[in-house]
Amino acid sequence: MSTMKATSYTPTQHHCAVCPKPIGQRYLMCFEHWALVPPEQQQAVNQTWRRYMGCQLPRLASGMRLLDGYRTARQQAIATAAAAINATATTTQGETQPCL
Repeated sequence: MSTMKATSYTPTQHHCAVCPKPIGQRYLMCFEHWALVPPEQQQAVNQTWRRYMGCQLPRLASGMRLLDGYRTARQQAIATAAAAINATATTTQGETQPCL
């Protein structure tokens, strides 16, 4: 008899775009990292995603442009969160201080 090891991962989960924390499929990042993204960028990610999902023919050129818009907004949000993490890590290590 074979026994399978249970995992906490379910098919409706994936991981945060910035860290390995499991999150629900409908989210891009865990709460801690999403909070590092400015509201304007959060809105851009959400709005471009909704536009793409509302598109009637997503595989046509117009739909692909909408998807490209989402991908761009998503990558900018991920880069912003990663930069904030790196800035915090550098500051806490005492190597450099950000210019204010």
